[in-house]
Amino acid sequence: MVQNYASGWATAIKYDFETSFGTGGTPAYPFGWGTKVTAKKNNNLERIYGLGSRNSQYTVAKKFEGNLTIEFVLGNAYWLRSVLGTQAAKEGAGPYTHAFSEANIPPSLQIQISTDQGSNDMVTTYTGVVVTSAKLTMAVGEAIKCTLECLYKSESTATSGTFSAVADTFCDPMIFAHGAVSYAGQTMGNTYSGLVQNCELTVNNNAEMIYGLGSRTSQERVNKLRAYDLRMTYALVSVANSADVFPNVLGDTSAPYTPAAGNITGVDVVLTITNSGATTALRSLVWTFTAASTFLNSSSIIFDVNEVIKDDVEGWAESISTLVYTDNTSTGIGT
Repeated sequence: MVQNYASGWATAIKYDFETSFGTGGTPAYPFGWGTKVTAKKNNNLERIYGLGSRNSQYTVAKKFEGNLTIEFVLGNAYWLRSVLGTQAAKEGAGPYTHAFSEANIPPSLQIQISTDQGSNDMVTTYTGVVVTSAKLTMAVGEAIKCTLECLYKSESTATSGTFSAVADTFCDPMIFAHGAVSYAGQTMGNTYSGLVQNCELTVNNNAEMIYGLGSRTSQERVNKLRAYDLRMTYALVSVANSADVFPNVLGDTSAPYTPAAGNITGVDVVLTITNSGATTALRSLVWTFTAASTFLNSSSIIFDVNEVIKDDVEGWAESISTLVYTDNTSTGIGT
């Protein structure tokens, strides 16, 4: 068989959770639909100069650093274990619910990417993959997109052992019509605030690789501060109710919040993605952020004679209350 140039259609990807950082795991599972991967590595080479020559005399390799960006359309949600940290056992009798919760050290991943190029293929295994941030985006007219920014410890490449794309049998692709945002206990667009045009949630784990003497590759990783960032644009229709977004950005119903009165008051936010299917056809992912920990920091409105009036707001949640995924798989990936 001859060697062939290849495009993305000849590539497949799969993952599994590692039993310990940099080891273990048998990649077998898909991230989602329409996956795109950007892989970067840096040898941190340095030229060594010395007396007697204008030219460098040696080149040395220092820390090995690897980065992966994984983009896909939301299908199953089991990859969230690598973002939040803990996935509970299934509950119910079908469809089943799988609850995710925060952990200080989410499990690392082992990822394999396979490309068929003819006689000698390219099958790369990435070990010690750590998700440093995850972004979920819902926008009118779009499929629901996920982006994982990752660091990895090491990689190895084989010239055989290609595999086919792994079918995501756990969930059909989700689109904007499957999404909804609840604010202060009210579904936006249902009387209050206005219809949501787009919504973005980013979970930042602020992961850092730890290096030590004796190895070019990282020997451990640590997750530093965790942050949940929210951004949303909605077509503004109501500003008169306590459940409306617009007055709550001020912190009070009509004027900026008075610091002397105490800390600013939060409002609960719930992000729901569901196909509203019955019995075993039900698929849903529900993020719940409580009023005690969710705040809106900024608002941007443009008044333009040619445009619908929209409010673009940004804020954050200090913590997550619950995160529950529902589908008809009884165990879930990695449990």
